[in-house]
Amino acid sequence: MMSASAVIISHNHLSGNLKPNQADLQFTKKMIQEGERLDIAVLARLFLTSEGYTHLQTRGFSSPSFQLLSPMCVMRIGDHLGQTGNYDLTK
Repeated sequence: MMSASAVIISHNHLSGNLKPNQADLQFTKKMIQEGERLDIAVLARLFLTSEGYTHLQTRGFSSPSFQLLSPMCVMRIGDHLGQTGNYDLTK
């Protein structure tokens, strides 16, 4: 059986707008709640466009699990995704 202790959630905004919308925020809250129920921490929430990325930590959205991953680490992940266009972090 495979299990996870933490996840990083990301998705692209094809519109190019980096600002999370209300549905993004509600989805994130739901994922954090479900993660707590399953004992899986949501470490970060990234939004990607062809121009760059942002994460909820820089937009005033907070969760205790977000504190487990340093802002520098989140930035490195975002930079990697943006530079490579590779959304599969296992490669």
